[in-house]
Amino acid sequence: MSIFHWVAGLLKAAVPPLVPWATSLLARARITNPEDNDVVTVGKIAVSGTYRCECGLSFVLLHHYDNNYWPQGSPILDSTRHTWKKDVYITPPLGEKHSISIASIIEDARPLFNHYYQVGESTKQWHPIILYKLPSELTILHTIRVQPKAP
Repeated sequence: MSIFHWVAGLLKAAVPPLVPWATSLLARARITNPEDNDVVTVGKIAVSGTYRCECGLSFVLLHHYDNNYWPQGSPILDSTRHTWKKDVYITPPLGEKHSISIASIIEDARPLFNHYYQVGESTKQWHPIILYKLPSELTILHTIRVQPKAP
């Protein structure tokens, strides 16, 4: 067990209000491609980044616009290089700033995300989740804004 996992476990057990801050600090997940304020094509784009450690949490990518959130699934981690990658699907409207975030979720929230993917796969419709406040199980680690354009 690495020191990062030990510290994350200790913080989870001892100081729950500090967990989002501590995991953000320890995980240090960042989106490196595309860059903040890049222009991207509507549809599938390759997103990649770096991280320091997993801290015993799961990562998930989100595409969001206003209060509409589209979970994009977990990135593929390369633990030897501490990099990750994931395709993200950007939807209209064009001409407005959209956000892509990497977030950590606790395992208790994983069934909710799995259900979202199962419904989307079966119906082939990916409706946004409308959130006015993020749930405590989800901690945004890094966000970039992108400008979608027509393909």
